This record gives sequence, C-alpha cells and structure tokens, in this order.
Amino acid sequence: MSNNENPFLSFFNSFNEQNPFAASANSDVFIEAWRLNAKALTEISESILDHTYELSTTQVKVVQKNAEELAKFFKEMADTTTKPEDKIAKQTDFVKTSVETTLKDSKELAEKAVKQGTATGEAINKGATAVFSELSKNSQPKNSKKEKQAA
Repeated sequence: MSNNENPFLSFFNSFNEQNPFAASANSDVFIEAWRLNAKALTEISESILDHTYELSTTQVKVVQKNAEELAKFFKEMADTTTKPEDKIAKQTDFVKTSVETTLKDSKELAEKAVKQGTATGEAINKGATAVFSELSKNSQPKNSKKEKQAA
C-alpha cells in the first residue's frame, strides 16, 4: 500500500505543492522510524519494569531477613536469665554483624542496580541506533528514487 492510498496521509498530499520538502519527503521512512521508536520504547519499558521488579524483590528479602534477625535479637535481650555482661556481648556482636550484613547487602543491591542500568542503557542504545540507521539508510527523497529507476 503506497502512501497515496492511505486516507490519513492523503490529507497531507495537498501540502506537496506548497512545500518543496514535503514533495520530496519519503513518509514511509518516518512511519518506519515511528514503528521502530514504539518497538524500542516497549523493549526499554520491559527492561525497566523487569529490573525494577527484580531489585524490589531483592530489597524485600533483605528487609525480611533483617526483621527476623532483629526480632530474634530482641527476644534474646528480653531473656531475664541472661547476665548483663552477656547481653552487652550479644549487643556488640549484633551491631557488628548488622553493619557487616548491611554493607554486603548494599553492595549486592548496588551491583544489581548498575548491571540492570547497563542493560537498560544498552536497550536504549540499540533502539536509537536502529531508528537513526533506518532514517539515514532511507532518507533519499521519493523523486530521486523514481528518477534513478527511470534512467
């Protein structure tokens, strides 16, 4: 189906006589670029949503683990049979372990975020490259293609 048969684009055909650019513009190229943009946007959105879900799930697991450890710690501190000096030792150990675990979990989350950001960036780059490649490959005016065929 050529552009002249498309009722939407036929409205714009009258502009060809008034605008020299419109007369030589290949609207198929721009339609293909829009299609590629929509495809790229879909891929980028999927990448963002998938990675956000994965990162959020990991964060929830970390919070649940920390809440369980904290509940266990408070239960141990509530034990009246434990000597005060043993409680102080447990508190010190708990703080040390908590800091180490927090740093490890933060590092893991940061690494995942960087990895996922890179993957999304690659999807953006791939989409943009496809669109610009399509535009530059097919940016020849309609008339020059017809002239080459006629020659």
